Amino acid sequence: MVTIREAGAGDRAAVATMLGRAFADDPAMSYIFPDAADRAKRLPRLFALLFDSDAVGMRLVSEAADAGTFWRPPGQAHVPMAAYVRRLILVLHALGASLPRAMRLGDAIEAHFPREPFWYLHIAGVDPARQGRGWAVHRYGRGWPGAMPMAYPPIWRRRPRAMSGFIRGWASK
Repeated sequence: MVTIREAGAGDRAAVATMLGRAFADDPAMSYIFPDAADRAKRLPRLFALLFDSDAVGMRLVSEAADAGTFWRPPGQAHVPMAAYVRRLILVLHALGASLPRAMRLGDAIEAHFPREPFWYLHIAGVDPARQGRGWAVHRYGRGWPGAMPMAYPPIWRRRPRAMSGFIRGWASK
C-alpha cells in the first residue's frame, strides 16, 4: 500500500526533482522551454518555486516522493503580479527568457477558471519510473501522461483531503 501525506519543507528538493522528470516531455513545459537541455535544467527550479508558492494550499506526496499534487485553495488559484514581483529573482532564475511564454500559458489557463470558489489542482505528476503502474488510471483513465498541468476548469469544489484516499486506491490497482 502506498502512503500519501502532506508534503513538508523537507520534501521540496525531492518533489521538485521528481516533477522535473515527470514534466520533461510535457507539451506545456515544452512550449515554455523549447530547448530540451534548458527545460531539464529549469524544471526543477520551477517546481521548487511552485512547491513554495503552493504551500498556501495543499501539497500531497507519496511516501517515496515519486508522485505528488499541488492544490491551491479557494480564492488563491490566481497568483497576483505582486507575488511575482516579490520573488522576481527566483522567478527569473527558474524561467529565464521563457518568462513571457510562461505568463501567456498561465493567462490562458486562468481564463478558464470558474467564477465560484474552487480548489485548484495546479500540478499532478508521477515519476517516469513509476508511470504506467496505475497511479492515476482510476481518475484519468489509461494513457494519462504522468504529468498534467490542470489546463481545464478545475472540478474539485471542496477541500480535497479525500483525494489522498483516491490516490492510495489508484496506486493499489
